[in-house]
Amino acid sequence: MIHRLLASFSTDSVDGSKVIINWNPLKRCILMLLLAGTLNVLWLIWKTYIIITPSLHNLVNLPLVKFMVGVNCFFILGLFSLIYPCYKLQKNPKAEAILPYICVGFFVLTLMYDGYMVGSMSPATLCGMISVISVGFVLFNTKLVYSMLLPSLAIIIGLIYCSTLGMIPYAPIFNIAAMQYQPYVNSFWLMSMLYFITPIAIGCFLVFDIILKQWHVREKTFQTLSRIDPLTHLLNR
Repeated sequence: MIHRLLASFSTDSVDGSKVIINWNPLKRCILMLLLAGTLNVLWLIWKTYIIITPSLHNLVNLPLVKFMVGVNCFFILGLFSLIYPCYKLQKNPKAEAILPYICVGFFVLTLMYDGYMVGSMSPATLCGMISVISVGFVLFNTKLVYSMLLPSLAIIIGLIYCSTLGMIPYAPIFNIAAMQYQPYVNSFWLMSMLYFITPIAIGCFLVFDIILKQWHVREKTFQTLSRIDPLTHLLNR
């Protein structure tokens, strides 16, 4: 199944089934779930590294990091489990109408949870939200994107407001006090932000690059078909 999906990324054909923007909603969900699952695996690797590196324990909330390992395992299992119904129900109209909301909603939930843990206003969270929104508008219809975007923004604003008032901790996974309340000059915090941002940026870049190349190939082919007869290979005019 995954092999077939990756084979669809070919940019040397304008076959409608191979162009991402022509995929059905559930096939797009599979792509999104694969990217989201991979992202959660990378987050899990970071947390595991923290746990096995005693020198970093004083810079984080270690009990929370250990708890989040289980949470990320649950997220990974949930994301990859959704791939199967998306694959099997691609010709089911009801599934195509409902499953995208479930898949995108679950992914947004994982993103917001980890985003809050590392800081709702941190570079990693802001980069993640902007990248996901951009890819979302490319892969899905605006109704689906806005139905997820507006509640997410409301929740993020609420989290920031509560953090400002001291009702909830800000970036609870980090020990900000150990960083002398200046995480922006702490090498561990900076490297962590870089680790979180890099896979998101690369993943979104690859998706946009594939779509752009497919678009150019398709436009070039359409221009050729408008001038040359496909049967005789002679000029139409």
